[in-house]
Amino acid sequence: MNRSLHIRPEGIGWVEVPVPVLTDTHEAIVRPLAVTLCDIDLRLLAGEFPIQEPAPLGHEAVAEVLEAGEESGVQRGDIVSVSWMIACGRCDRCASELRTSCRAVPRGAMFGMPGQPWGGLLSDMVKVPYARAMLTLVPSALPPQTFVGLSCNLPIVCHAIAPHVGSDPHEPVLIVGGRGGLGLYAVSMAFALGARNVDYIDAHGHGHSVARALGARVLPSPPSRTGEYALAVVASTDPAVLVAALRALRPEGACEVVGALRVPAELPLADMYFRGVTLRLSRNASQESTLRAFELAALGALKIDTIQGEALPWESLLDGPTLTAPKPVFVRARSVATSSPSGGRSVATSSPSGGRSVATSSPSGGRSVATSSPSGARTSHP
Repeated sequence: MNRSLHIRPEGIGWVEVPVPVLTDTHEAIVRPLAVTLCDIDLRLLAGEFPIQEPAPLGHEAVAEVLEAGEESGVQRGDIVSVSWMIACGRCDRCASELRTSCRAVPRGAMFGMPGQPWGGLLSDMVKVPYARAMLTLVPSALPPQTFVGLSCNLPIVCHAIAPHVGSDPHEPVLIVGGRGGLGLYAVSMAFALGARNVDYIDAHGHGHSVARALGARVLPSPPSRTGEYALAVVASTDPAVLVAALRALRPEGACEVVGALRVPAELPLADMYFRGVTLRLSRNASQESTLRAFELAALGALKIDTIQGEALPWESLLDGPTLTAPKPVFVRARSVATSSPSGGRSVATSSPSGGRSVATSSPSGGRSVATSSPSGARTSHP
């Protein structure tokens, strides 16, 4: 039996779906160990998108590999982060770090979305069609919930923030939160990447206490002044808040929209033109962003527990997800024994000389994620 949590017109419930079977050498079958809800899941649960038939939920998870094809790059027992987006990793767009526009699948292909054939990660078992491109090995020595945001939210906010911070850590950054934890991940990521002055707003107020705990200054409403912020990251779906964030940017400032707007926004184009403001709307996340987010999570730089709160038992999903934190996480125990070190897989090690090694590659085909050298320089491996 294979159960999958679906949202239905009458509410949330488990639906029995076919047991996945490998049909290609690039595929893998995984069993989620830690799952969470993205902002878009919360919008689905809130009824913002009409549901005419049962639709699977969930696109952020850490899982154990149950079965693996010969060319999947993983093996039974591996602990992996499962990418939210469906991408082959081999086409020209994937090779150019445009995996959200992969040519092998329809535009917008992802887990946990109504009308798509991939299913959701809030399931007993899931088939991953392009395992080598979509699965990232994570250290089994750390709790799986440490990396649950690596599926989607963490790489997206890293991709949005990293190009803008670092040269002057005192440049102010504005984070606009949404319904869930995406904006709070952005706060944590901004600090981890070197920002020192981070302001936070969200209309719902769900994230105020967590944002303060992360070190941000919480604003009661969108800033009315213009010319203050070098960067604004918008996770909200409210177009009015987007316009306020754009007006708050200093000349040549940048606004990165990481949330999906629900209605069109009337942008202050003339004002943006004269101040040289850059606006980017994207859900893309490069492989480099994924590797960097992985490293920061593994080293404890992102204060993941502050955002996610205490992990909830998997059985809690039987009654539908309960929002006890902006980013609720549900966990269960492993069913597969840990991979043997004799197989050549070293997922988490520590150097006696003091250099931290977060993950290393495996001769058996497992994909390496990232390492830190004793000097602090970070390296990645294919």
